[in-house]
Amino acid sequence: MTPLRAPAGRAGLPPPEAPALRPLCWLFALMAVLYCAVTPPFQAPDEPFHFFKAYQVSMGNMVSVAAEGGLGHVLPRAVVDLAEQRFPLPDPQAAYRYDPAAVLAAWEQGGGYGEPVFVSFPNMAPYAPSMYAPQALGIALGRALGLPPIGLFYLGRLANALAGVLLILGAVALIPFGKGVLLAFAAMPTTQAQLGSLSADSTIIGLGFLVTALAMRAVAALPLPRGEALLSPLAVVALALAKGVYWPIAAAAFAPFRGRFGPRQWLMAGGILLGCAAFLAWLAYGRGAEIQFSIVSRKTLQPEMTARPAEQFALILAAPLHYAQILVTSVVERLPVYVVQVIGRFGWNAILLPLPLYLLAFAVIGLGLVAPYGPTARPRPLQRAWWLAIGLGLLVLVETALYLSGTPLGADYIQGTQGRYLLPFLPLVGLALLLPLGAGSRAGRVANALLPAGAAALMLLGMAVAAHAFWIAGFRRALAW
Repeated sequence: MTPLRAPAGRAGLPPPEAPALRPLCWLFALMAVLYCAVTPPFQAPDEPFHFFKAYQVSMGNMVSVAAEGGLGHVLPRAVVDLAEQRFPLPDPQAAYRYDPAAVLAAWEQGGGYGEPVFVSFPNMAPYAPSMYAPQALGIALGRALGLPPIGLFYLGRLANALAGVLLILGAVALIPFGKGVLLAFAAMPTTQAQLGSLSADSTIIGLGFLVTALAMRAVAALPLPRGEALLSPLAVVALALAKGVYWPIAAAAFAPFRGRFGPRQWLMAGGILLGCAAFLAWLAYGRGAEIQFSIVSRKTLQPEMTARPAEQFALILAAPLHYAQILVTSVVERLPVYVVQVIGRFGWNAILLPLPLYLLAFAVIGLGLVAPYGPTARPRPLQRAWWLAIGLGLLVLVETALYLSGTPLGADYIQGTQGRYLLPFLPLVGLALLLPLGAGSRAGRVANALLPAGAAALMLLGMAVAAHAFWIAGFRRALAW
């Protein structure tokens, strides 16, 4: 790792770190909050189940229960009916356009929640309650205010968006170099749409950005203020509890083959150990081994049951080379879908952006890799290779987790992986490819100007596409992706 270098301004004085950085951060926060309203109720992937889980946590029930052949919890009927009766998923065979009057009608329902009923949400039920703390706080506040179920839904969305925004902007503030990389991935419409939903992805993406930033502070060997000492292990434990497959992001703090292990690295190592222990403990306590539910196969388009993780894992151990072939072929086959989903595909992966916006997104990511915002650094080749290896390992872990818990037993493909699952660790991959231009050079100044302009255009146009498709022109729901 080369030493951090601050760009010099006139007469050798350091210029403002990034003149357009603060407005861009404010625009990002605004877009995430606006998606709370622009995305219709339950039109974020799996949002009905996220709502049920968040409501469960808001009642103080941390662990889901098995009943009536499913895994879920007892919830008020009006809460369940909001998703299943008032705002069911549109028929995939017909075009559909949302009407604001439906939201207003749901609001006029009043604050009665009805008798309790059991609802199954097995794909979300085993998740740790920490993933739903922001949404649960918003829902609990809404109940205290006597809001109808639709009010609880939107207040939970707003709390979730604010939590995700704070995590990502905190990461941008803390990272010692490569701020443009974090901002580029934050500018993807998918990032803001997920933050503006009830999905636990808001917390997961935010924690992925934050742990990446803290790892870079360790690599840069920055002094460790007393108030920051607990931040790294707590962030890693929170990320591991959110989804255990993402804890290796913290390993980016280490500098392989150099033998240097400072206090920040020790804190990261402690966080990794505690995070792994916490995740395994919750997996056992939170009934994670009971996951089994019906999915629509992306191969046959027919309903099939997912495998029990233990049975699927036994097949992997019995034929590891066969599974390696399945892994490679599935990733290669689905890679274009992942790229599209990382940038922007709204609803239940139904609404595409116009092609020029995908090209603009590639340009924004490229500018993020070269724009010399603030102090700059060029990681050494071995450090870059280490970060890329972590990124590849994380891809394998994500795919394997979906094969274990979301794919039919013995299938020759992997079901359920989506591009948004890559967002927590894509900033680390971007940092491995970081090639900042000279801050005093003309090219560096141009890149610094183009990045915020391009990111702002991408965010605003992405928002316009979502609003037009959902509320004006209409869309068709995807049956499988």
